[in-house]
Amino acid sequence: MKHFSSRHFVICNVGMFSLGAIISSSFFYELVKKHLIGRRSEVNSYKSYYEMMRKWIPLYQKGIRIAKYFEDNNYRKIAIYGMGDMGILFYEDVKESELEIAYVIKAHEGERDIGKEIKDIEDDLDAVDAIVVCEIGAYDYVSNLLRDRIDYPLIPLDDIIYELF
Repeated sequence: MKHFSSRHFVICNVGMFSLGAIISSSFFYELVKKHLIGRRSEVNSYKSYYEMMRKWIPLYQKGIRIAKYFEDNNYRKIAIYGMGDMGILFYEDVKESELEIAYVIKAHEGERDIGKEIKDIEDDLDAVDAIVVCEIGAYDYVSNLLRDRIDYPLIPLDDIIYELF
């Protein structure tokens, strides 16, 4: 029977320790990477909010309301997708105008109620002149779900703001 010397014992322990460190560090790397990717997406979302508000506030201060966009484009009856902060701000900006809000399509549970009919995105959606997507970053998602079901435009809120600016 062959005995391991203390040198072999040390080499085995160092090898096992190194292997463990490599496995642990690659696991840790993947964890950090997932976390950072999620954070980057969150930061980009906040940056989009900031950039849009940076344009919207001066418009508001000059007395230019979002309803002007709809008047200029002959839209009279719309639906709103998403009643988070941006959806509420949008609604507050247009509620005193001639624009009719036919219904709201909820983006998430727990969104605020403005007293309009609430529909789910899978529901039959009554015809309107346009749907305003107030959920920043959700345009592609909504467009993919609705492109075969509606024949009127989906308009991202930030596009409206940028066009008025």
